[in-house]
Amino acid sequence: MRAYDNYSRWFYRKESPNLFAQIQNRLSAWVFAAGIAPRLVSALGVGGGAASL
Repeated sequence: MRAYDNYSRWFYRKESPNLFAQIQNRLSAWVFAAGIAPRLVSALGVGGGAASL
């Protein structure tokens, strides 16, 4: 679990994704939207931001 935590911290070091994280996020969103691996993922909705008021 520690390796994953370090990986996540590196991806979101300035509280926004770095270039590599942006590319990975776009590719994974495309793969899941295409239905290639739907059984392996789940979605998490998080409230509490300005948009959820």
